[in-house]
Amino acid sequence: MKNFLIFLLIFNFLWFCSKTKSSDKEKEIVLIGLVLSSSFSSTTTSNSSQTFNCSVQIPSFSSLAQAGTTNNCSSCHSGSSAQANFDVTSYSSVIARVQVGNPEGSLLYQKITTGSMKGNSTPSINQAVYCWIKGGAIE
Repeated sequence: MKNFLIFLLIFNFLWFCSKTKSSDKEKEIVLIGLVLSSSFSSTTTSNSSQTFNCSVQIPSFSSLAQAGTTNNCSSCHSGSSAQANFDVTSYSSVIARVQVGNPEGSLLYQKITTGSMKGNSTPSINQAVYCWIKGGAIE
């Protein structure tokens, strides 16, 4: 159904594009963008084929440690000699790899679910990171 609606919107835009003023075209582009972004966003699922139930409305940075980042990640990613210059125990280091509200667009989430750190992560860490980012990535 979503694909059909998207097709209709794009078809509508292309069909009427030549018959409208440029200010009307800009409005239509914004409308298409809003529809597309709302049809692909979700509060409980991610593109990594995992489903998460973010039960805590506003999880804090400490929820990452509780999920296991300290045990699983800090042996390589903490302190002054942190690999990839990434300290999992430092909020400023972690937030630099995050797009607040957008887990799928965040380097941290990409690394642990589909990237080079996938084998070192756990489902509980993936969920904690996803929900923390989606919930605003607060300290």
